[in-house]
Order: sequence, then C-alpha cells, then structure tokens
Amino acid sequence: MGLATTVERIPLKTDTTIDVHHFGSNQKGILIVSGIHGDEVTGVFATKKLIEIIQKNGCPTPITIIPVANPIAFSCRTRADPRDNLDLNRIFPYENNNGPTHDIAQTIWSLAKEATTIIDLHSSDHLSAIPYVVCLYRDERVKRLAVSLNVETIVEGRKNKGHLFAEATRIGIPSIIVELAGKSAIYNEKQGELMAHKLYEFLINKTPSNANKFYGNIVDIDAPNKGILKLEIEPGQIIKKGDIIGMIEDVEVIAPDSGIVLRSVEPSMILKGERICSIALERISNSIERNDVVLHKK
Repeated sequence: MGLATTVERIPLKTDTTIDVHHFGSNQKGILIVSGIHGDEVTGVFATKKLIEIIQKNGCPTPITIIPVANPIAFSCRTRADPRDNLDLNRIFPYENNNGPTHDIAQTIWSLAKEATTIIDLHSSDHLSAIPYVVCLYRDERVKRLAVSLNVETIVEGRKNKGHLFAEATRIGIPSIIVELAGKSAIYNEKQGELMAHKLYEFLINKTPSNANKFYGNIVDIDAPNKGILKLEIEPGQIIKKGDIIGMIEDVEVIAPDSGIVLRSVEPSMILKGERICSIALERISNSIERNDVVLHKK
C-alpha cells in the first residue's frame, strides 16, 4: 500500500543539514515545506504528523516533505538564521551561495523547481487566527490546488519577489501558502493535527467537503493610539467597512474596509502603530466552481 521511503540528509556549506523525506519513486511529485521561518512551529508539527500518517497508511502519490527548512533558525526559535538574519522567504530563487540563508534557499529551490506542486506551511504570527490559504488564485491551476486542500478561506496573495510560492507560480508550478495559528515558537496543536489530515486527504485525492470563500489581499489594521485594547471582533468574523472592531481607552477603532478577520491580537496593552488584526478584503463575487479539482493521479 505504501511507497518506498527515504530520508535524505542534505549537507549545506555552513555545517548544517536539511532532512528531506521522500515517499515514492524518483518521479516528479508534490513538495511540502514547513519551518522556513524558525519560530513558526505549527506547520512543522503538521508536517511531522503527516509523515507519521503516511508511514502508517501509505500514500499513492510521490511526495517530498521538508519539515524544518531553516534548521538553525528553528533551533534558536527565531524567524531568521541569526548568523546572517536574512528572511529565507524573501530571497527565492537563489542559485549563488553568499551565506547560510542563501545556501538554504539554493538547496530548497533545487527541489522546488522539480516539483509538480508546492505547499508551503507557515504560522500567521498570532495565537488567535483561522487557517487560510494564500495564493495567486487567478491562475486556474493554482485555484484548483487551493480548492482541493479543503481549507475554507482562500486569500489572494501578492506577486512579491523572493517568496517561494510566488516564484514557483511564476515558473508554472502551482504553489500555495497555508497559514496556521502560532507565534514565537508557540504552536496550535489542534490546527496542526487537522492540517496534517487535510494534507493526507489531498494526497489520496479525497473530494473536498468545504465550500470555499475567496477574498482579496490582506490588510492590517493598526492601533491609532496606545492604551488598553478591548476587542469587539474575532478571527473568522465577517466585518463591514465602518464597523467598530474595538476600543483603545475611549477611542473607537473603525474597520477601513469590509472582509473577513484572519487573525487578531489578544486583549492587551497596545502601542500606537502595532497591529490589532488583519482582514482579507471582501470580493464582489465569492463563489467558484469546484469541477476538476484533482491535480494528481493515484
């Protein structure tokens, strides 16, 4: 029932290794990555759980999994490798080696450009957050990938240079980011466990059950002043432009746009300019046909 399994320990040029789990033949397959940012642990928990599920139940699809893409940052519980403090998810593709993070980018990109599909797991830098997909869904193949993962909320990403999903999409490889709750190396076990099972269901081509909702770009709402924040919203809530999202002392914080709340801070003392929450903008049309969502064959 299962496919052949190998664990490849890829040596980097800076006395570090990356563990890469291969399931199946040497055919091109799906690449799942987590731990690009070392303090985003929920995705790492999900991919390690996924490996356990595949080892127990098998998988009909060739797949490569990198649970910890940025090992030194992960060990230090920091976003970036402290040796150069570069954001790994801002420098793809990188095919020259100028330091430890460039070395990692080059190694991951060599695997990414051979993949048929890429799923990149992150944490949304908030403990209070819903799971959501970020992708360039105006690309029809990317849209089908996003729908098939069975995550209800799908957000339009930006074509920012250096992001793994954007650079891979640019060269014709359907790619998405999955954002899960988590912050500062604190992970959300429930969301991680659920995502592991959703990923496995995707790999075995189980038909998605969720009705997807598509949104525009993400907009952050920042504190207009400092003080004690009392929130009037929560992640997953739909808000309209002009709604009160909270109070800071006696100052109302007003929603500048309509959309869905993706993530929010906890009620706290907040400083002027700090993020209160993030919303994905409402779209005029929020439906999609879910025909032909299968991107790989058993």
